[in-house]
Amino acid sequence: MSNDSSMFSSFAPYYELMIDWDKRLARESPFFQRALQSVHARRVLDCACGTGQHACHFARWGLDVSASDVSEEMIAKARHLAASQNVQIDFKVCSFEQLSQNFSRPFDAVLCVGNSLSAVRARSTVREAIAEMHKVMRPDGTLVLQVINYDRFVPGENSYGEPVYREHIGQGYIFLKNMRRAGTTCDMDIIVLQSGKAGHWTRAVFREKLLVLDRVGLVEMVESNGFSKLKLYGGYDMTPFDPKSSQDLIVVARRD
Repeated sequence: MSNDSSMFSSFAPYYELMIDWDKRLARESPFFQRALQSVHARRVLDCACGTGQHACHFARWGLDVSASDVSEEMIAKARHLAASQNVQIDFKVCSFEQLSQNFSRPFDAVLCVGNSLSAVRARSTVREAIAEMHKVMRPDGTLVLQVINYDRFVPGENSYGEPVYREHIGQGYIFLKNMRRAGTTCDMDIIVLQSGKAGHWTRAVFREKLLVLDRVGLVEMVESNGFSKLKLYGGYDMTPFDPKSSQDLIVVARRD
């Protein structure tokens, strides 16, 4: 989920509640199975792993999984999840730029999903992150990067997602996400409404400035860092990427 601790650490208590992980993992599993099986992957690195849901999912498949995140709070939750599911994962608290310092054995596959690359502060950091992923991957290993499709946002206009309602321990929660693109950055607001006593609701707003990573820029950075055979998808259903309509931009590539 994160490579920067600004918003994501404070949002950590709500993160697991907002996402229906059973449905999400069921929807995404065929995509990841195909990507990993294409290189007969056994050793997998999940960069910016957040609370560890994907990492634990891969470990339950019997893979040798490592995972990293810059947020100590997220890694603590990920370790707790792994322990509760009785899976072994090598978790490290580190940024993208520190991958090769923390992981020495080459991986068959490196993944960075959840729009995590957009959470960094500069395009130069994204370029360095991809270079680090190249360093820790074996030749002909596979790289999977996912960011949201920023091309579909009209600059200067609000783009609201569908509200999400959840119940937890007798309380109701409504999550509403808004994106507003402005040049090379995109402001993301996540509004959380929480029911209280006597029908009162409290509100919390979590804000983050994301880096816009479009198709042209991301493809150039992947190719210039030693990856080839790129495939672009617009979602985990493996539909071809369409800048006008796709929700996501997913890049799958091979290490030269």
